[in-house]
Amino acid sequence: MENILDITYNYSKQCRILDKNAILLICQILIEKYSIDNINNIHTGNTKQHNYLGSYKNKEVFICLPRIYSFIKNRNFDNNCKDNLNYYLESNMQILQIILHELEHAIQRAKIKANNNDIETYLFKLEYDYQVDIWNGYLNSIKNYINHRKKLKIYKLCYLISFKERMAQINSYNKLLKIIEPIKDEFEELYYLHEDYYLVSKVYTYGPPDEYPAPTVLLFQTLDKLEELNKIDRNNMPYEDRLNYGFELTIEELNRTKELIKKHT
Repeated sequence: MENILDITYNYSKQCRILDKNAILLICQILIEKYSIDNINNIHTGNTKQHNYLGSYKNKEVFICLPRIYSFIKNRNFDNNCKDNLNYYLESNMQILQIILHELEHAIQRAKIKANNNDIETYLFKLEYDYQVDIWNGYLNSIKNYINHRKKLKIYKLCYLISFKERMAQINSYNKLLKIIEPIKDEFEELYYLHEDYYLVSKVYTYGPPDEYPAPTVLLFQTLDKLEELNKIDRNNMPYEDRLNYGFELTIEELNRTKELIKKHT
């Protein structure tokens, strides 16, 4: 993915934030690299439907540049000099992560359609089925209005522990680190900052294991799909897999990851 790094580095060196042309080119490179065939359009303006920085819906990717530019402008960077290469690199890496995150949702939907036989796809489908239930409730809202509103409210409350959002964050940061790796020695602080983001994306929705269910367990418990979740044998699953998927961890296992984050701070 050296092309993407070249584009990002050249923009940053010129003290420029990635623009529409760069975004579209980067998206095309990534779509070809990961053989994503369920994207019809890429939009870079704001949308009226939501206030997100990006989204993927109905085979369309939205990278809302005006909101992203405003978000970057209002952030307090450690090195907040506007003619500083580090400032522009960090800003542009944030945009790359948003792009990668939204493309991950397209990849997720492709896995569901292909009916892949793996744990990720099974959990994506479980969560997606709940969304379909909400939509069906909406279509029959006169008859099932109260049930529909209740399900919609529950799902909105579950956004922070959403499995598809969890995996989009983890996988996008993992791919971003691979993009940055060739300049790791020169921009060590930048690399370790995003490595921390990658680790944080795995642990930030965990509470103390003796007090709260693991995030993915809590999600499907709340969505009344615990029986389906329990078809997965989690007892013999390696620590790294349980951490990735948001399954049960011991206090020692959770602290092990948090200690890695502390090393860089």
